[in-house]
Amino acid sequence: AELASYEEALAAYYSQQWDKAAGAFNALCSEHPDRNLYQLYLDRIRDLRNTGLPEDWDGVFVHTSK
Repeated sequence: AELASYEEALAAYYSQQWDKAAGAFNALCSEHPDRNLYQLYLDRIRDLRNTGLPEDWDGVFVHTSK
């Protein structure tokens, strides 16, 4: 069930459906607080939400700081 929820959240993330992705990753964070990966995606969504990404964006995240 966790894997199916993660795949759904990831699909929303890649299609830039930020609200849907954030909701799904928030639910995963609540259910699995020991998994840092879900919070990482929430942080990325916060940063990418207002970024003008191209329609063919492939999900690559470019780190700009350490």
